[in-house]
Amino acid sequence: MPRRTAFPSPEPASPSPSKTAGSVPGAAHNSSGSASIVGTAVLENARLSDSAKPRTITFDASFWTGEATMPLTACFRYFNRDNIEIPEQGTFALLAMVAQPTKDADLSSTAAHTDYDLIGDIIWMVHVPGANAHQYPVMIVNGPVRETEREAATFKVSAMQFVQQLRDSNPGVTNIHVTIPDTGRFKNGKKPLPPSDGFNAAVVGTLAAIDRDPETMAGQMFRLTLENVTYLPRLNSSLPVHTPATPQKGSKRKMVFQDTQESNPGNPGKRRAVTEESTEK
Repeated sequence: MPRRTAFPSPEPASPSPSKTAGSVPGAAHNSSGSASIVGTAVLENARLSDSAKPRTITFDASFWTGEATMPLTACFRYFNRDNIEIPEQGTFALLAMVAQPTKDADLSSTAAHTDYDLIGDIIWMVHVPGANAHQYPVMIVNGPVRETEREAATFKVSAMQFVQQLRDSNPGVTNIHVTIPDTGRFKNGKKPLPPSDGFNAAVVGTLAAIDRDPETMAGQMFRLTLENVTYLPRLNSSLPVHTPATPQKGSKRKMVFQDTQESNPGNPGKRRAVTEESTEK
């Protein structure tokens, strides 16, 4: 099962606060935006959702959220466009566009949708064997602000976007609760709270905790510690027109990207695409 993932144990990291909560209010139906997660995850249980599409691979992913807390589990799809070699399990650095699962989600497995906290599409990933997986992931969420608490320096954002697994049930939703901490650049300065509810916020935050359903333990609200935020005009606001200046003629800079280390020989255990035989183990 996805929640049994065992993380490699390099150096023990400081625990993160976690919270179990009851019902979380649903997102407003007129919400919009996007949500993504960036971090080091353990991918496993590679499988095909369609035997006719061997480059579309589904993985179970687990992100570390603290020594004494349940990991964030996700069901991600990845389209292996370049047919690169991908281990069927291992530690990966990745970026994925996400939403919270519903009962209509296509998970390509017999697991219930409540076994996962997020579903989504991997946009970019790289295999990082031996990397420290004990890293808190970062979430990037864009959407309208609601329930701003100025004394507590908190607000919520609900972002809705398309993910492959929801198909006709799209768009999916991701609910986040943002806390502006009393540390770093926010300690002595004015905290960047939204001007009012309804403004669109582009939030970057470190995952601090997940509010879970007390019965299914599925994630309902993702609590982020703010790293950066930008508030955008409301949808009915007009933006000034900017006319870029004509660039001056000159020589272009040449960028060279080269790995100075010798490349490692290919791992015979890796596959370019998951086959039906590999999923029938």
